[in-house]
Amino acid sequence: MTFTEASPMSSFLSGALGALAVLLAAGLVRAAAFRRWRHRGPARAGWLLRRIGATPEQERAVRAELDALSEAFRALRADAHPLRGDLADLIVAPTLDASRVREAIDARLASASALRARVAEAIARVHGVLDPAQRERLAILLHEAPRRHGCGRMHGGAAA
Repeated sequence: MTFTEASPMSSFLSGALGALAVLLAAGLVRAAAFRRWRHRGPARAGWLLRRIGATPEQERAVRAELDALSEAFRALRADAHPLRGDLADLIVAPTLDASRVREAIDARLASASALRARVAEAIARVHGVLDPAQRERLAILLHEAPRRHGCGRMHGGAAA
């Protein structure tokens, strides 16, 4: 078979490798964001909660959700860590084992799906804890807050 001929596995392999690349990229982005949250997030959460007028009980509930999400992201990262080795093993094998490719992808997608459900639950709980005026203030802060890019440069947002 020449390089230009299509094999029966080529579209499957292409899709599988594409999915693995997306998962790997998402994991790297999430890891970078998590490192920033771990160092600055708790203080920023406190600032946001003070700005919206959260009561101590509301603050505890929101922080509990943020802590739980942080743990869930940490678990996803730990689960995704072996992906590189799995991918290397699949690539180096003399023949491609389609079932192992599916297993590697399905395991990561199941973890991501569980995290997606956990994030939705956390948003619902925070929504339920805050009153409508607080949710509105939080939405305004999230929409208008300056965003950091690169070396701490601030972009966008309204002047305070």
